[in-house]
Amino acid sequence: MFGIDCEVFWHITDYCDQECSYCPPRYRGGLVTRSTEEYIAVIEKIQASKYQFADKIKWNLSGGEALALDDIHRILRTMKERESFIKIETSGGNSWFDYMAIQDYIDQITLTYHHWQNPSVVNYIIDFCQTNNKIIKIKVPYYPGKVKEQIAIIEDLTSQGIYAHGFSLHVDARHGNKLIDGYSQGEINLMNGLAEDWTPPPPPPPVPVDPNAPDPNWKDPNIPPSPTEKQSLGRECYAGMDYMYISHKGYANGSDCGGRTLGNVFDTEWQPVSTSFDCPMFWCHSSNDKKKIRIINK
Repeated sequence: MFGIDCEVFWHITDYCDQECSYCPPRYRGGLVTRSTEEYIAVIEKIQASKYQFADKIKWNLSGGEALALDDIHRILRTMKERESFIKIETSGGNSWFDYMAIQDYIDQITLTYHHWQNPSVVNYIIDFCQTNNKIIKIKVPYYPGKVKEQIAIIEDLTSQGIYAHGFSLHVDARHGNKLIDGYSQGEINLMNGLAEDWTPPPPPPPVPVDPNAPDPNWKDPNIPPSPTEKQSLGRECYAGMDYMYISHKGYANGSDCGGRTLGNVFDTEWQPVSTSFDCPMFWCHSSNDKKKIRIINK
């Protein structure tokens, strides 16, 4: 009817009960501080707001471990009571029953396949998704000492037509930082798509750096990202309506630039924004915002 979908990305919990040894302590354990009724109340407020102008809500749920929440099936069922697309990131649980409780409510799953997991549970999830036309993507954490066999798992999944990729483990769980201890140089090579016995060439001689040279990464905020980019100042922006991110603590925002405060969804008086606003920025530099959010000339 409206021809508009809105997207809600919800870091629904920081709680995880898997206790992976390679996960930094701050990403393990955590607390479930909200009840199922509080989650459902937030969902119903979002639905009451979004369906006034949108045909569908795309829910993107991550954790922590979303399946560790009590009554996660009730939360998903409430989302599915209206036209929606539900994507969830999870390890899939410890048994068939963990996934079976939610399988009818989700449309896409990004599954993290740990080396210690029961492969029969993973195979059940794969079979269910392929049989029922659910989208499945699989991430495989590379564990020191097991990289070769995990690459073999990825190759097998890929041969089945499943999108699968591996990723190395870092000290603070963020890509680009120090690797955890235990990887051999051969494993590091394999993770980088190189031959196991690859050795780096000698480094080139250093290039003199002019200390007075301007920072090549600096961008003048008053200059548009491209010659054809229109000035955003005063344009009608739908941040918070077309797209909303919710942290595990409930704080919400609607754009990369943070140009609009959306409050905390768990506050009793909280309501989703229901109108657009005048953009206070000269230029929209976020490609994600320009893809997800309507920014309209008045």
